[in-house]
Amino acid sequence: MVNTPINHKTIFLFDNSNYFAINCGQTFEFDISSKSKASNQSQNQNKINPLNKSLWTCTVEAAIEFARIVYDLFPENKLIRLMTTKHENTLNTWNESEQGLDTLMNLMGTVHPPFPSTHQISQSEELILCRALNASLNAIAQSTQMQQNLIKNKIPVRNRGRIIFFTSSNVRKFEPIQEFLAKAIEELNKIIDQAAKNDIAIQKIDKIELVIIDMVPIDQNLTLTKEKIIQNSPELRTHILSSKSGSNLSLKLIQLTQKFYDLAVTSVTNIPMKEELNANSSANYDVDILHHKSLHDQLKISGLLKNCLVSKDGVNTVCLKWSNPKTNITEFNLTTNSSRITPIDVNSRPSSCLTSFLLSGRCVVLEIPRATTSTRISSHVLCTHGNEIFIHSLNYSLKSVFDDRPSIDSDTENLKYYRTNEFIDFMKSNTLPKILNDKAPSKAQKISEKFEKITQNWPIKYTEKIITNLQPLRPFLLRCMSEEAFTDAQYNECIKSLEFLQNAESKSEPISASHLISPVEDLSIYKKKDLFKIIWTELEAFLSPYQDFSDKHKFFYNHIKTIKLNQAKSESTFGRNLDPRKMSRQTDKIQLMNLIPREVLEFENEKLSKRKTFSKDISSADINLYEFWSRTLVDKNKCKPDFYGRLMYPNQTAPLYSNLKMDENSSSKNSAVKMEI
Repeated sequence: MVNTPINHKTIFLFDNSNYFAINCGQTFEFDISSKSKASNQSQNQNKINPLNKSLWTCTVEAAIEFARIVYDLFPENKLIRLMTTKHENTLNTWNESEQGLDTLMNLMGTVHPPFPSTHQISQSEELILCRALNASLNAIAQSTQMQQNLIKNKIPVRNRGRIIFFTSSNVRKFEPIQEFLAKAIEELNKIIDQAAKNDIAIQKIDKIELVIIDMVPIDQNLTLTKEKIIQNSPELRTHILSSKSGSNLSLKLIQLTQKFYDLAVTSVTNIPMKEELNANSSANYDVDILHHKSLHDQLKISGLLKNCLVSKDGVNTVCLKWSNPKTNITEFNLTTNSSRITPIDVNSRPSSCLTSFLLSGRCVVLEIPRATTSTRISSHVLCTHGNEIFIHSLNYSLKSVFDDRPSIDSDTENLKYYRTNEFIDFMKSNTLPKILNDKAPSKAQKISEKFEKITQNWPIKYTEKIITNLQPLRPFLLRCMSEEAFTDAQYNECIKSLEFLQNAESKSEPISASHLISPVEDLSIYKKKDLFKIIWTELEAFLSPYQDFSDKHKFFYNHIKTIKLNQAKSESTFGRNLDPRKMSRQTDKIQLMNLIPREVLEFENEKLSKRKTFSKDISSADINLYEFWSRTLVDKNKCKPDFYGRLMYPNQTAPLYSNLKMDENSSSKNSAVKMEI
């Protein structure tokens, strides 16, 4: 499935309602005075009053300028069609013969401009707009020549396009337009599936980008200060912009070309030109040109792009300085990229002079401003090929690509940090031999798979990982990395390397500086247990690609994995035993046992055991706490003797205190009660 670029098809839809006949609010001056020295009276007679333009004129001029930029930079496969709300079909087709700036200007000349009127848009005009939108969708559904060639070669394509609608929120509501387009796309796709599924001239619409430009006169405020993006359906996405008319609209369209076609602006500064009226004096001018943005990639790589960027009318522009022109293009270094260019202000005198200078066969070198660099760097060159102007990006590294490469021995200070010897052994042990037999494809694939495995984890520096910087582990890593089969001596050597780590961990011995290949200052920040945990993790990751090489590789991998698993279990058990709440209770208990007598402790332990039995019984029984407590009280009452009065007087009221005698000598108030037992 080939994705047709969304900028492959562009439709301009102009709102031809009466609102666009109003004045844009900006005046334009015209100077028709000749270069000859004439009297002031004749010059005053030739002077014309400032002219006014309507919104319709500003819209058409901005769209034509948009088309000029596209046709200058992309002579092929970037197609544009014109449509107005008063027409039921587009003014041109996707054929290459109906493309071009002159064709579009002639077509727009046949369209009657809107007439000023005060009445609002009627319902019939809304229906006319719906017809125009349907015609735009039908135009997007039509296949271009490029799409038909792909389909003929049995390459499926995704049909995408863009509709740029010039209108105003003062006369149109945008929500119904979006809803209508979303439903119309769905219905049109259903019709194409049913009736024209095998027709290469008609294709389903996979995606449409609707760009609504809300225009207002100069003296009115913008309805939107920021672009609004709405995803109406899987096939339709709407961008709503607001722009003032006049020169602001042309600037907005130039910004849209940068966004839609991945363009960038470069300003050629300090161009020496003679004055028009005084040939003896000269001045420096600037010319802004548009080209593909990939021409600035070399500036990004070298880190000089930010220093060259300036903002002109809200557009990021890269400023490059004019240099002495060269006539022979072969004198330059190799170029990394190229693109066609077009001036932004094509009718200005500096732009026409620069264009004429380049079309004469000469070249212009562009330099990075000296304020950003200490040396003189030529970054780009302007020249012509077949009467078309191109910009080339030069390979402007400070050192030529043809110079000798730096030797690794020249930096002996930093050489000790690199695993140079290990890399040499690695290359020797993985040299690819010539394969001449019939089993070449399978063997080559096997070697490629092996090489891909062992290069997944290969540090370049000793200090990148802890295991590569440990001297005792060096034989183990080299053997596992280079040998597919171990001898007994090599196997014992690897066992000794792992035993060193296990003994150091069990004895809590720190890693000293004598064990390191390259000294590391920050090794002391690791804790003892954390250090060995990191070492076992790195060893497991290192041996993972090698575990299928042999049984001994598998044994080492499983052994390290078991050590890591046991370490995790011990940490989890140790963590549970080190619960701060339990530790505090255990500490308090030990202190109490040292102070409280033995008999009291035995009594407290007996009470604690009964309390545990009580909690165990209530958790195992399927009853609530009240029932359990009532049942427990009944059981306890059964164990005690019954009340004495109930035994002596069954089924009767038992008198209380029958053996009490009153002291007759004492008064009733201060009587003493004696109880004989």
